[in-house]
Amino acid sequence: LKVHSGAVELSSLSNRHPAEIMFDIKKVVLRLGMEIKSDSDFKIKCVRRKRKVSATANTGLGGAIGGSGSVANEPLYGEEAIDSGEEIRFSIELCRIKNLHELYSVDIRRMKGNLWAYKFLYHAI
Repeated sequence: LKVHSGAVELSSLSNRHPAEIMFDIKKVVLRLGMEIKSDSDFKIKCVRRKRKVSATANTGLGGAIGGSGSVANEPLYGEEAIDSGEEIRFSIELCRIKNLHELYSVDIRRMKGNLWAYKFLYHAI
């Protein structure tokens, strides 16, 4: 695991086993209708595809995080005022905290796309 550098958000910290954390992250991202690609054991790259013109917007979390455990057909989009529906690419990496045994941080970084749409997805995850 890579050592975390920079500011730490309290809600992104965990002391659970790294494999368990990554399993939960992948499950949530898939439920939100995004595509994932494993970059390493503790890093994934995620893509939320561009909104289809004919599709109705999925602006709530209810349809994306259902109890069925299946992957949503339509990716999660925010309100049109803040989310134009363009493609968003980001990475999620699990890092360890230096000098703190068994404490891990989930780092989410935007690679491509609108900042406000990314922020919406960041908070949904």
